[in-house]
Amino acid sequence: MGFKADTSFLRFLSIGAVGARQVMKVMKEAGFAPIELDRGSTFNKIWATKIKRLRLPDILCVKTGLRIEVRGKTDLQIRMSDAPGNPERHWDAGMRDEDLAAFIACKDDDGVPVAATEPVFFTYRDLRESIDRSSLSDAKAASEGAETARTWPSTVPKRNGVVREITNSTIRVTMDGDRERSERAQVYQLRDKVAYVVAGDRFTADASIIAGVPGKRASLSSYLKNKYDPLRDINAETAVDRYAAVKALPFLPEKRQLALAAIEQRLGTETEERVLLEVEGARVRAWIEQGMEATGRLRLDSGPS
Repeated sequence: MGFKADTSFLRFLSIGAVGARQVMKVMKEAGFAPIELDRGSTFNKIWATKIKRLRLPDILCVKTGLRIEVRGKTDLQIRMSDAPGNPERHWDAGMRDEDLAAFIACKDDDGVPVAATEPVFFTYRDLRESIDRSSLSDAKAASEGAETARTWPSTVPKRNGVVREITNSTIRVTMDGDRERSERAQVYQLRDKVAYVVAGDRFTADASIIAGVPGKRASLSSYLKNKYDPLRDINAETAVDRYAAVKALPFLPEKRQLALAAIEQRLGTETEERVLLEVEGARVRAWIEQGMEATGRLRLDSGPS
């Protein structure tokens, strides 16, 4: 397997990090409680030594259990890295049907990636169900990781505008004018793609996906009704489910005593290396928080010094 050069790897890490931070910002504004599920997903540090990793989504909401994998794109498309011959590096390895893939445009601003305001979401279920209509590229050079890319056809406008009409075969829009170009009409042929917009919708240049072959875009707000209980998953069969539960427990102080007991039990039975590391970290964090609370109580009991 090839490895990316550090400069190229850092660029892609930076794009992914700013994309993940923007998706978390959008989630918080919508009422979710997102945390970093895959450690380092919002930073661009290159690790000299890294523990063998699970395939993890980037983000977990501790209120709803929603998991999101973020794909920052300088050229926005519904595209995933894939390795059909390696199950551990398959485009959807470890992802549940209900997990979301967030595609977010990231433009270059004098060497610094800047994320678009709004990501575009798809469920892994809809991506899987349309897999036969995706295409696989040739492998990249070894310096770029020797990866292939799986792409689902989609339509991404190159100018801002508004949707005027949807027909069975077309999306008719009006492109905004600016100081250099006048307003003009544009027709996009669907060619068996699904329209994700309706008349009156506005779209943003290079940042909106207005049509594609997956059956629909996912609605982020529809997940707000879900309730997540990490204690239910801490002994789950799947390592990723256990990992997510351990990561979520420290953010639910109302369940601290139950969480401490569950963490101690998991510590004695966990066999997956990455999950065990998080269990140990959660226990240390719980000890520190208990110590800080005890210190605070002592200060209150003793009164002002």
